[in-house]
Amino acid sequence: MIITAWLLLGIVGAVGFLAFAKIGQNEQRILAIGLAIAALIYVIFAIAAGASGRWIAIEIVGLAIYGLLAILGLRYSRWWLIIGWLAHPIWDVQLHLLSSDANFAPAWYAVACSTFDLFVAISIISWQTKIANPKAVVMNLKQRQRLLLVLVVVSIISTAFHYTDNFIFIQDYPQPESITPTSIYITWLILTTVGGLGYWLFQLEIFWLSLLLLAVYSLTGISSLAHYFYGAMTDFSPKMHLLIWTDGLIGFAILGFVVWSSLTLNKLSKPDTMH
Repeated sequence: MIITAWLLLGIVGAVGFLAFAKIGQNEQRILAIGLAIAALIYVIFAIAAGASGRWIAIEIVGLAIYGLLAILGLRYSRWWLIIGWLAHPIWDVQLHLLSSDANFAPAWYAVACSTFDLFVAISIISWQTKIANPKAVVMNLKQRQRLLLVLVVVSIISTAFHYTDNFIFIQDYPQPESITPTSIYITWLILTTVGGLGYWLFQLEIFWLSLLLLAVYSLTGISSLAHYFYGAMTDFSPKMHLLIWTDGLIGFAILGFVVWSSLTLNKLSKPDTMH
C-alpha cells in the first residue's frame, strides 16, 4: 500500500504543478523550468548524501541533458519538453530504483517522480494536440467507451494472470513480507471492482467520478512494477518479467486514458447532459 501512496503522491503533485503552469502567460516557461528542476533535485540528493564523484558527475550530466531539452522546449517546440518529461521516468527508475549504488535518492521520491513525469508528459501531449488542430474531434464518446472497455478487459485478464501467479508462487516473488496470499486476492478483487464501477459510470456519462475511480484502478497494474524495488532483475524469471511489465504497461495506458479524457472533458459532455 505504501508504494500505491507514493504513486498517488506523484499524480497529485503533477495535477498541482499543471494547474500552476496554466495560471498566467508563462505556461511553457514553467513546464521547462520544472523539467530542469526535476533533474537538479537528483544532483542535490547526491551532494547532500555524500555520493561518490562518479555519481555526482552522472547526475550533472543528467541535469545538462534535461536542461538542454528544457531550453529547446522553451525556445522552439513543446515536443522537446514532451521528450524530456517522457524520458525522465527512465532516469527515475533505471538509475535510482534498480541500481543498488544510487541509494542516495529516497525511494519514495523516485517512485512519485516517475508518475509525476508521465502525468505531465501526457498532459502536454494533449495540450499540444489541441493547439495543432483545435477543431479536430479526437474521438467521440462511443469510441472512447469502446476503447475503455478494451483497456479494462485486457487489464482484468493481465492482472488476473499476474496476481494468480503471485498467489501460487508467493515465495518466489521479491516483495514486502507483509504481502500474503490472502492480501493478494483481496486486493485484486477490490481494485477490479473499482475498475468495473469506473467503467460503468463512464458508460452513464458520470465522468469525473468515473475518471477518479479509473485512476485508482490503474494502480492495479502500475503497482506490479513495485516488485522491482525488492529484488535484483536477476531474481525474476522471464515469466515474472512478462507478467509484471504487461500489468505495468496496461496500467499506464488506463492512466493515460484518464488524463486524456479529463483534459478533453468538454468534448465528452454536452451542457445539458453534463453530470
